[in-house]
Amino acid sequence: MKHILLLLTASAFINARVAAQTEKIDTDRPDQTESVFTVPKKFIQSEFGLVAEKLNAYQTNYTSPTILTKYGLTKKTEIRLITEWGFNDSKLLQYNVPEITTPLQLGFKTSLSEEKGLLPKTSLIVHSALQNIKETGKKNKKEIAGNFRFTLQNSITKNIAIGYNIGMQWESFNEMPAYVYTFAPGFNLSDKWYCYLEAFGTIMKDNEPENSVDAGLAYYATDNLKIDISAGKGISSAAPRYYLGAGFSFRFKTGR
Repeated sequence: MKHILLLLTASAFINARVAAQTEKIDTDRPDQTESVFTVPKKFIQSEFGLVAEKLNAYQTNYTSPTILTKYGLTKKTEIRLITEWGFNDSKLLQYNVPEITTPLQLGFKTSLSEEKGLLPKTSLIVHSALQNIKETGKKNKKEIAGNFRFTLQNSITKNIAIGYNIGMQWESFNEMPAYVYTFAPGFNLSDKWYCYLEAFGTIMKDNEPENSVDAGLAYYATDNLKIDISAGKGISSAAPRYYLGAGFSFRFKTGR
């Protein structure tokens, strides 16, 4: 894994001059609000992140890493692959709630409309996955899962924009969906620095809403390499207590 990361990072720098005609890298991380922009045509973009999430007094989830890989299929559409490796650190002797892991999500993002006056720039993101559900004392089973969201953005000034998402997600299509929302004002502090504030959460029938807030800071080392940190806190009793995250993203062009 270490050698692969080094190779991909080197490729990003080698291709920096080729990519000079494009805008600087735009990513879906580190916030929960997915970007409205797609990867430029024939570019590969990878977004790596490490997350520690404190669920309650007894449990902490670690994701190390989560990787989103994107390829610009056309000027308006990208294909997406999400892989995650993680584990749960529990102080409980017996943890009987089913453990659900998503080793792989495959999907796409496509631009639907451009910003015009008060109408936001809008894109659609769709993913599908094969969940591996583990239940204590029972045989593992496979379930098809999926999610979609509309991602929207309004530009307020040259350096301020508001991004927001609405969508639905299923841990299994045999179960009720959860409704997802995000709202994130973003600020370009300079050519190199960016920050955001965000409110986000999920709402599911017969369950208490999970509402949280977070903030993050990103640094553009080059137009094709971005480094970020973020932190969030739950504001409803059902939400995780807090999370801490860090990561980096890079891209490079394939072919002419």
